[in-house]
Amino acid sequence: MLNGRFARVTRLGVGTAVLAAGATLFAGCGSKNDFATVNGQKITHDEYLHALERAPITIPGSQPQQTVNAGRYVLDQLVGRRIVMAEASKMGVAPKDDEVLRRFNVEKRIFEEQMPDKTFETAMKEQGTTPEEYRENLQSQMAETNLLASRLKITDEQMKPRYEDAKKQTNVINQPERVQMRVIVAPAGSKEFSQAQRLLKEKIDFQEVAGQVNQPGPLKSNKGLVPGVTPVSQTPPAWQAKIKATAVGEFFGPVDAPGPQPVKVWVKIEKKLGGYTLSFDDAKPLIKQQIVQEAMQRPENEGIRKEIMDKKLAADFQSSNPKYQSMWQTVQEAARVSGMGQPGAGGAAPPPPVAPMPTPGG
Repeated sequence: MLNGRFARVTRLGVGTAVLAAGATLFAGCGSKNDFATVNGQKITHDEYLHALERAPITIPGSQPQQTVNAGRYVLDQLVGRRIVMAEASKMGVAPKDDEVLRRFNVEKRIFEEQMPDKTFETAMKEQGTTPEEYRENLQSQMAETNLLASRLKITDEQMKPRYEDAKKQTNVINQPERVQMRVIVAPAGSKEFSQAQRLLKEKIDFQEVAGQVNQPGPLKSNKGLVPGVTPVSQTPPAWQAKIKATAVGEFFGPVDAPGPQPVKVWVKIEKKLGGYTLSFDDAKPLIKQQIVQEAMQRPENEGIRKEIMDKKLAADFQSSNPKYQSMWQTVQEAARVSGMGQPGAGGAAPPPPVAPMPTPGG
């Protein structure tokens, strides 16, 4: 069964603004350059970073949930990335630039297939990240997945059955023909039904009619827009042929709505999305990531992640700023208290870094 990562595209491991702040930890933090002005009053770059570093953040995947300052968490993630990339390069499994770009384009396609009203670039901008930053995060994520997969000896032969199973289901790897609809709903024989018929006959804009006729609620406030996209096969059987025959921007109806009450519906076709199935090569990184995540939940594989964690904790971290040197020592101490970094110790390690994925609704 496909679940988790394949169920829906919603990934935000650590906020992109926090990641951007973390990257700045090592670059000119002593500067007093102006960051902005508010009605003529200055806000310094240091002032902004200090507030950002102290902002609380819940550690993804921690059980029970743990909250730390963003500065400490991001420092931990950045050091971990460097260690992972070095280990992946050493093992010959670091992702190549063309592989990262291919994964980026797959993520973009998946997002825009699920959110037809928003481009991937717009969603990234709304979340404060750029294509370059997103690809860097993907590179780190892919490096860790590849490194763990090599230790777990995951092969294409193991991934192909999962891929074949995915093609038989509805998920990010396989999507049927879909439609985005706007509807006007009115009880049969009601004054609202007559009003809708009259206004549509007068060529009043469909959205305006939906806003007037629909009952109070989401369909009224959204002017009839049905959220997201709907597989054509999941619409009422009597609608399906009409949906296929109706051009984008046109509407059909009134038709019967399913249910015990006699309700009539007019349906406008906002967008049509064809079905698709990702190729095995496009889907492989997603499948590999899921298999790795499942495998790393099993107790017998705890030592693999612990080995990587120990390398991180043993890293020779040097900063010209005593604050960050002290912050790293705090990270090391917290990890050792939890059981990491000690011979023969167990303990749960943080999840791998996650590339921030623009989510529906921003």
